Amino acid sequence: MNNKQLSEHIGNIDDILIQQAEKLPNYAAQHRRKRLKQLLATAAVLLLMVGSFSVGAFAFANEVIVEVPVAQEQVTLEEIGITLILPNSWKGKYGVVEGTFEPNNSPMWEFYVKSIYDSKTPTNPNGESFYRGTLFYVFQYADYSISAKEFASDVEIAGTAHYLFSTESATYAIMYAPDMQFDPENSAQRDEYQTMEQSIQELQFIMPGISEIVADHKSEIIHDIYTIISEAQKPRYKITNYELQITGIEENRANYCFIADWEPCRTVEEDPLMQGLRQAASLLTDEQEKAYAEKYINGWLLEMQGWQETERLETPIVAIMESEDSWTLYYPYVKNDEETLILLSEYIKENWTEDSEARRQSGIDLLNEAIKKFRNKK
Repeated sequence: MNNKQLSEHIGNIDDILIQQAEKLPNYAAQHRRKRLKQLLATAAVLLLMVGSFSVGAFAFANEVIVEVPVAQEQVTLEEIGITLILPNSWKGKYGVVEGTFEPNNSPMWEFYVKSIYDSKTPTNPNGESFYRGTLFYVFQYADYSISAKEFASDVEIAGTAHYLFSTESATYAIMYAPDMQFDPENSAQRDEYQTMEQSIQELQFIMPGISEIVADHKSEIIHDIYTIISEAQKPRYKITNYELQITGIEENRANYCFIADWEPCRTVEEDPLMQGLRQAASLLTDEQEKAYAEKYINGWLLEMQGWQETERLETPIVAIMESEDSWTLYYPYVKNDEETLILLSEYIKENWTEDSEARRQSGIDLLNEAIKKFRNKK
């Protein structure tokens, strides 16, 4: 964390630190997740988010029930060459309907909760429709190829559907069901639907094109990512239990989510910031100032102890595949909805590598500034 980031994190913390040192509230617990998450700059992890749209826009013409074996937790849509990796908890509980996306008269696949769909509970007294238990749809958005950026610029679809991938002759997307998909008077339907809906975020997609290359080199790619991050964090955190999830593939680009446990590997007293605080305090001669400094440092101790928990964090990563055996890793930095791909090694070095001496000096400066304010109040 650089000086600017440290300053933003601290804010006007002097009085708070003194108060917590005197009253010993559990202030650290309130902030234990704040610092490390601030270290990871906000970025768009290209996961599929829920969007609102009208189910009425879909007509289910010429439906064909796709048989899904009970033991299978993945489905391959052979017509478009995409495989969906589903949560293990969905085994035997879901089904797929192959139909038509009427606006474009194009292929569509509806994934639903099997028990709800099979019950055929009417949604109105006339029995004209029934609760389908729909979780999401995969459909052909266009019969031509467009990029993710072009897809997002379509105001009629943006925010309601999400880009998956394009081939030379088609573009595919996904939508999630927004309205009531189960009988509200049936608690069993409600509970099962909501449980499955909450695990939709675990979906993974294996796309055509470079997907085989990505799969073949996944172990090498995750090792490269781990090495870059762990080397930068070595003085502070031990990176363990890491995994790499594919969140999307587009042309020569693979979007990943690197998930790992970040375990603090040094004590608070070993932190250069704390060492700087104590170094500045050791130079004080006035007894009142020494007492104030001790309270101030104790406040920091409580605050920093809240940073000592292991956290499981997610980091977005982009791999640009340059050939079958070559790729470059980037961090997808997003600001004002604009994405900038920054070399992962450079981003980590600039933003996540600790300058121990600068951090120690920050501790010195913090205490000196706090003492200056204390003197002005006397």
